[in-house]
Amino acid sequence: MNRTVNVGLIGFGTVGSGVFELLQSNAGLIARRTGIAIRLAAICDTRTAETAAAAGGVNVTGDWRDVVSSREIDIVAELIGGTEPAKSIHISALEQGKDVVTANKKLLAEDGLAI
Repeated sequence: MNRTVNVGLIGFGTVGSGVFELLQSNAGLIARRTGIAIRLAAICDTRTAETAAAAGGVNVTGDWRDVVSSREIDIVAELIGGTEPAKSIHISALEQGKDVVTANKKLLAEDGLAI
């Protein structure tokens, strides 16, 4: 393995939990093909107890700022939808030098150029 990339998921609904499952089930394949180990380092969701039970050992928080401000997070995956707090999440993560991944079409359509 050449390197480890730490990912923080923000949102654990249908899309977020699906991304979690895909990353967990394909971690070995991704590592073999890319030389990069993807580590889910944190998840933010307002349903912390339910998310913690489903995420099995991944750090869970109810405040997106915990994920964005964490020095160990390399990539923030914003999967909550809507424009706020999604826009604030993107701007804050980018200001801290983090890469951001999103499936948020509404945010990109309305504020993509500003971000």
